Amino acid sequence: MEDLKEKAAALRRMIIELSCQTRTSHLGSALSCADILLAAYNGGLRISPEEASHPERDRLVFSKGHCALALVCALSQRGFCTFEHLLEKFNRPGGLQEHPGFPYVPGVENASGSLGHGLPLGLGMAAAARIASLCAPTKVAAAMFGLRITAFFCSSLIICSSSFGAV
Repeated sequence: MEDLKEKAAALRRMIIELSCQTRTSHLGSALSCADILLAAYNGGLRISPEEASHPERDRLVFSKGHCALALVCALSQRGFCTFEHLLEKFNRPGGLQEHPGFPYVPGVENASGSLGHGLPLGLGMAAAARIASLCAPTKVAAAMFGLRITAFFCSSLIICSSSFGAV
């Protein structure tokens, strides 16, 4: 347990340092999900830096673009890239900023997008894996506000789940 507390503190320090050095906003949002990402990338997901593109890896669709700092720092802490790589990508025009894309940091599955965007994206990934007969579980972490959006995407998830099996 102490090891996880130390990793969590180190992750939060990395998030703050990256935010300060790159003048990136949304620090509070990034800090709020550090524990979730720490758990996901330290045993919760079947993914490793050595096999970041393996077709049967677990996928985490992180649909909370304002937490991009936390996502890329968690991946860096796990060994998917170096902190220096993050500094370079955040500091150049068209770099990471708030919606990291796949080519910038290995392990990033999607470029985030609007709130709730990750649910249909995750459903599509899960359906594609099922059609290809792959064992590639897809998890979606989303921050959604508004009951209408939540109800719409929950309904979509139920409809697609019954069509494609458990997603």
